Amino acid sequence: MRTGQMKTFSLLKPVLRPGVRYRKDLQGGVIFDAASLGVCFTNPTGLMILDEINGRRACADIVERLQHRFVSPSRRTVQRDVRRFLKELASVGLVDLEA
Repeated sequence: MRTGQMKTFSLLKPVLRPGVRYRKDLQGGVIFDAASLGVCFTNPTGLMILDEINGRRACADIVERLQHRFVSPSRRTVQRDVRRFLKELASVGLVDLEA
């Protein structure tokens, strides 16, 4: 990803779409979309990202908060993983990425 794209992504504030809920289970978590009745599954890292989404917190802030929770991954690795996860959720209509 080019630097300009990363800066733009860092400023976006993800928000769960109306009707989207998630819950933790033994394997990770389940994301449910009441509008489409769709269900997605995620791992514990995905749940940590979901826990950080509040509509006010920018992607850069989410990366920063998660980086402190992991011992070994670099900031670049955490940033890449958060970006991929949020873009995937946005592509299936579970999250909006707002400026």
